[in-house]
Parts: sequence; C-alpha cells; structure tokens
Amino acid sequence: QLSFYYHNYSSQYAANPNTNYGPAAMVVWIYDQDANSWSSVWTYDKTSMNLNQWQSVTIDLSAYDNKNNIQIWFSGATDYSGVQYNWGYQSDFSLDNIVVSADNNGVTNWYVDDSGSNSNNGLSSATPFETLEHAIGQADSGTGVTINVGAGTYTDEDITISKSNITIAGAGKTSTIFDGDGDGRFLIISGNNNTVEDMTVKEYGLTSCTSSCHGGAIRINNSATGLTFNDIIFDSNVNNGYQDSSYVGYGGAVIVFNNVSATFNSCIFKNNKMGSSNSSDSDFRGSVFYVGSGSTLNVNNSLFYDNQTSGYGAVLYAYGGTTTFNNCTMEGNISYTGND
Repeated sequence: QLSFYYHNYSSQYAANPNTNYGPAAMVVWIYDQDANSWSSVWTYDKTSMNLNQWQSVTIDLSAYDNKNNIQIWFSGATDYSGVQYNWGYQSDFSLDNIVVSADNNGVTNWYVDDSGSNSNNGLSSATPFETLEHAIGQADSGTGVTINVGAGTYTDEDITISKSNITIAGAGKTSTIFDGDGDGRFLIISGNNNTVEDMTVKEYGLTSCTSSCHGGAIRINNSATGLTFNDIIFDSNVNNGYQDSSYVGYGGAVIVFNNVSATFNSCIFKNNKMGSSNSSDSDFRGSVFYVGSGSTLNVNNSLFYDNQTSGYGAVLYAYGGTTTFNNCTMEGNISYTGND
C-alpha cells in the first residue's frame, strides 16, 4: 500500500468557491512499465479536501500484486474544472512522509545469496536477500514457505525461528555453508513443522555462555514438533559454555528440549564437542545430542565420527524421551567420563 501526508489549501477558494484561484489539482498515478499503461489511483477533491491542515491518505495497491515494474507518480498542477480556471499556484501544495509498504501474503519462495542485499525484494535468484535471518523475518508463518539459500558461505548466527511450516533449503550440503565464529548458535527453533536441509553447519558454539549453555549449533525449545533436518553436515561445533560449578552444558551440536519431535535424515556429524578439553567433566553431556524428557528423536541413515564429550554420552545423552537410530554408523566418538 501507499501512504502519505499532504497539505493543499487555498484560502481564497475556501472563502469563495467561485473564485478563479484554488488549490492545486492533485492526482496519484501508477505507471505499469510492463503493460505501458497509466492508471489514476487517487484524485484530490477540492470541494471536500480544501482544509488548512495536513491530511493523510492510504491507497490500496493490491491490484498491482505480482507486477515486476511499476512507478508511482504524484502530480500537482493548475486545475481546469470545465467551467472555470482555478489557478493552483495560489495553494500551498506539499507532500510528506511518503511510504510504500508491502505485505508478503501469498509469497511462498524467498531467495538468499551471499552476494545479495537485504534491500532487494528477495523474490527471485536475481534479487536475493543477503542473510537468512532477514528472509525468515519476511516469511509468512504456516503457509508453506521455502527459503532457497544459494551456494556460498554465510555467517548468520543466533537466528530465531518462531514461525511454522518453513523450509530452509540450501544448494547442497557442501555448497551452502553456514560458518560461525565459535561463539553463537546457528538456530534457535520454537516453531513447528519446519525443515532445514542441504547445507553445512560448522564452527558454531558457546564459549562465553554463563547460563542455559545448551546446544552448540541448534537449540530446539520445549514443545516444538514436526521438525526435520535433511542432508546436513554438522562439523566442529563446540559447546564450552561452562563457567563454574553452577553451570552445566548439554548438547555439543544440538539440544532437544522437552516434548519435542525431531527427525534427522542422511546427516553427517563430525568433530563436534561438548567441552573442549580432553579430560573428564561430568557436567558436560552429549557430544552431538542431548534429549529432554517427553521428546522423540529419530536419526536415520546418518554418520557420526570423531565427536567427543568431557562428560557422558559420546554421541547422545538422553535425559528422557525416546531416541531411535536407524541405519547409522558411529566410529571414533569419545566420552572422557567413560560412560557412553
């Protein structure tokens, strides 16, 4: 929609509507470049709008949804009424606070590329956003949106997904790479029925955390359900947020809190750590996963190697719930507390 304020007043016209001096004739035009056509979407009516004050206008532009190229034109000119001339230069025609805004209803595909810009519209691979976080902010919740993330390297961190039914699709698990700085998670998820797929998630972690130091790369909050992770490489994510005996850390790569349902398919987990030292510390639990009570975790056709924890759970520490590994390979994973 388009909104703006205007001031367009003629004191002589207010005193005598039959005078030859009046407010400017104002029209808002839309030029559709693709159709090479002009349309008037708003016209100033001097008989009811000649007020000595700022006035606001909001114009619905939904008729131009899905148009690629439109221009908005404001005109203010001498008015010819058909009976007499009302010379608009007597008015104080002014515009202010012009805002063009858009909702995203009906948009089901957004695009992100590391060469893009968040000032783009994000509606095609030719006009992508720069960051995943910005794309998630534009996406509608619950409508089946896909965010297509192109090949490249991204440094987004601490991205919150509270919306539902969103798919974040990379260009391939070795092509789309999210690379952290070792002090910040990749994702914090509380929405339902979301999918993340086809990417690498590497070198995220918690190194300066002082509370709730759980989930080095991904934190799945209580009661998030229907989550799916496909074809992702989790590499060298480290949760080392332990500060003193008051704090503990769970889940080197992923923490699954309570009453969650999540499935991981065809993923690779390597070099992830819960606690960075090669010594025993029972407060660190689960080099890859920590699973809370009432949760269901399914892991299918996945590979785990060279992950380690200073505490319990060379791959998984399950406080409760149900965890199932189907057709998975595990090799060289270490628990320095000696209880796998």
